[in-house]
Amino acid sequence: MSYQSTIRNKKTNKSFNKAKETKYEINNDCEEYGYVVKLLGNCRCHILSNSHIDCIGTICGSLRKFNKRILIEKGDIVIITQPSPNNNKVVITYKLNKDQVDNLITDNILNSKLSNMYNNGYLVAIDKELEKLNDITFSEKQSEN
Repeated sequence: MSYQSTIRNKKTNKSFNKAKETKYEINNDCEEYGYVVKLLGNCRCHILSNSHIDCIGTICGSLRKFNKRILIEKGDIVIITQPSPNNNKVVITYKLNKDQVDNLITDNILNSKLSNMYNNGYLVAIDKELEKLNDITFSEKQSEN
């Protein structure tokens, strides 16, 4: 095997993790959930926290390393440090996968704004439509034109 073919094989075999497989326990005293609104570059993101504070998050060192990199994209739910009202800078410590986020939404741990942004209003709109359907009464009268 030549040198060029080993380089070519390494380039095609890149694999990035979409989410960590390990379980992460959130510390409610100093951490909370956040939604990635926009990627700003240089490992920074615009984040909306669970307490409705807009902040700028920097990706933690373990998530930045090139080996086994975890890609954080727009629309992801992440765990961040607790933002303070006077300082809007936080650190992203963990990215949640889809199953973990679905469990948070069903347990009502995320507030309604974050869950709406994550689902694009799908779950809440269906619930409201079902409530409206229960209040509708049908009549047999037809209007004549």
